[in-house]
Amino acid sequence: MRINKFLAYNLNISRREADQYIIRGLVRVDSKNPLLGQSIQPLQKIEVLMNKQWQLLNIQPQNLTILFYKPIFSLTSKMTQGGKKTIYNFLPKKYHHLKPAGRLDYMSEGLLILSNDGNLIQQLTHPKNNSCKKYLVGVSQILDKNFINQARKGLIIDDYKLNSVEIKTLKPISQKKYIYLNLQSNLHWYEFVLSEGRNNQIRKMIATQKLKVSRLIRVEQGHFKITQKLKTKKIIEFNNKLFPKKINYFLFLTFFLEGFLTIFLILWSFFLGFLFYYLSFLLLHLQFWLPQHHQLSGGFQYQDYLQILDQSWQYPLLIY
Repeated sequence: MRINKFLAYNLNISRREADQYIIRGLVRVDSKNPLLGQSIQPLQKIEVLMNKQWQLLNIQPQNLTILFYKPIFSLTSKMTQGGKKTIYNFLPKKYHHLKPAGRLDYMSEGLLILSNDGNLIQQLTHPKNNSCKKYLVGVSQILDKNFINQARKGLIIDDYKLNSVEIKTLKPISQKKYIYLNLQSNLHWYEFVLSEGRNNQIRKMIATQKLKVSRLIRVEQGHFKITQKLKTKKIIEFNNKLFPKKINYFLFLTFFLEGFLTIFLILWSFFLGFLFYYLSFLLLHLQFWLPQHHQLSGGFQYQDYLQILDQSWQYPLLIY
């Protein structure tokens, strides 16, 4: 990790401000002045001069992630625009160093994940990971079926072909599980599932139908889901111990089927082996007990077969 990134996290400052700390000689690494852009290691001692005293910083900060119910009329940014409020106006200062995993526009609400875990943020936002996001979209009119089918194939917006978007009608019976969101009954509600998140994507898609989005709520991102608890408390905090792990059910099913198939093939092999050796054993005894004048070329009767079969069971099957 670069030292300015480490200082920015621990002191809740920007990286440029962290560079100024280094230039002014307010930082020591193993009792020496560091260089700009220098990388630091877990066992090194990092100190910062604060209030005329050198304070030791923790070089291995604990990952912290929060789920935040973003309200409408707020920007997903640290910089305000035209006096508009940002999400950080609604967050305690202890969370101001966290970064959002993606954005929700000014008029959108719902699940927003903030974290200092760069790996988690990349997992949730990088296009190659295809991390899905689910939104509830309320519009004043029913969406055309051709539009829904075309969205599944990929609409072209701003000269760019979007990835497939699954759109499903949210029937009144399905709306009950979101009763805590107070979905307006005068709107037609749909579930949009996206694998990418371009700027105002859903609103621009709806605009192609000469309609406007009346309400837009994100309810899922990756393996995180909105809950009534989040809607009520507004913030739910996770740490390393409490962090929910993603379960790959497909991988689990693959391992299960592979194990089952392996056991089946082993048992089937034993069965075929047993059958083969028993038939061989039986044929050998047929030849042993067959009198010379009862060769298969003539004279052998059905009763003789039964007699030999009955006698063959008296011998142990020394197969293995």
